[in-house]
Amino acid sequence: MDEFCSGDIDGVHLIQWEDVPGDCTHDWISTVYCSRCGKSHTERDPAPGHQWDDGKVTKEPTCTEAGERTYTCTRLLTNIACGEKRTESIPALGHDPETIPGKAATCTESGLTDGSRCMRCGATLKAQETIPALGHSPKVAAGKAATCTESGLTESSVCERCGVTLKAQETIPALGHSPKSAAGKAATCTENGLTEGSVCERCGTTLKAQETIPATGHSPQTIPGKAATCTEAGLTEGSKCSVC
Repeated sequence: MDEFCSGDIDGVHLIQWEDVPGDCTHDWISTVYCSRCGKSHTERDPAPGHQWDDGKVTKEPTCTEAGERTYTCTRLLTNIACGEKRTESIPALGHDPETIPGKAATCTESGLTDGSRCMRCGATLKAQETIPALGHSPKVAAGKAATCTESGLTESSVCERCGVTLKAQETIPALGHSPKSAAGKAATCTENGLTEGSVCERCGTTLKAQETIPATGHSPQTIPGKAATCTEAGLTEGSKCSVC
């Protein structure tokens, strides 16, 4: 603003001041003007920008959600703190996996696959799945047939995986002999006889041996003679077996 004032006969300005206060983001504007002639001069004091503090976490981040940090401007403007605030996002932490051990299936019990969960929030990351029970794997032990004199055994089985008896062997009682008669034969006067005997028709074992009955021999019986006469011949005395 030049020194001569056209609005005054003495050429002297009547100075006035006008300030437009600034803040952290707006310039401070100071204007000097003459109330007589209207001439003016303006000066700007550039905005200094915010002076942020270190910030404060106003929302904690979780495994799946971002958090928030809030910063406050601490710059003093005419002895009054600016107090402007701004926020920044804090990235989500992500899960912290922990393995949940599985369990092997057995012949009779189901198992579980490995799973996982977050150590921080407890969320299930990988669900455990059921492994069906394996079922037994039979191994057969042959039985033995019973005979007439010896007991036998039924067929049995065990699991070759876990050793459990699936089918126990049981004793089959001895069958006992099945007698079949062998007919005897009576002795005669000249031939030996046999007693009655028996054999097992299943295994052929002699159960009762036949014994020899000696020939009985003849049983003599006298046949009387007859004396001869003058006209008839006679007979001597003879004999015969009374049995045969």
